[in-house]
Amino acid sequence: TINEFSNLTFTAFGDSITYGADLIIGGRVENPYPTVVSNILGLKSYENKGVSGATLCSNNLNLTCMTDVITSYTSETDIIGVLGGVNDFNRELPLGDIDDTDTSTIYGSLHVSMSYLSENYSDAFVFYMTPYKEYFHGVLWSDDNSQGYNLQDVANAIKEVAAIYVK
Repeated sequence: TINEFSNLTFTAFGDSITYGADLIIGGRVENPYPTVVSNILGLKSYENKGVSGATLCSNNLNLTCMTDVITSYTSETDIIGVLGGVNDFNRELPLGDIDDTDTSTIYGSLHVSMSYLSENYSDAFVFYMTPYKEYFHGVLWSDDNSQGYNLQDVANAIKEVAAIYVK
């Protein structure tokens, strides 16, 4: 049978999980999730734009703002995946609210990146993934950070903003 995905390309944006950082022994895992997805679907090619430590929103911590990476991307691609939010939570960056429109908050960054992808990649299949439930350095999914939000709140922000841009 013919693989219906064999002519498609995939671009993955994200943080260390997308990049494939091995947080236990250092370095990079052999097959980060974009590689696995590409292989399972039999895609023509994929591009891993993951950056360890990247945050969704801008910051003064010298960490890559994933939204800047997304909005500067101009290559052709058929499938786009975005995974982020854990570093924003861990670095206690502002969550903001649904009306934010700049990269200073998580909500605003989501609006900026989703708007860009909606306008520039309207023919692509775009998906955002919510932060995975984790226990990381003693932090549970439901634990609030000093800004008063938790990872479930980040997941909800992604879902709320995506609902605006989903066609």
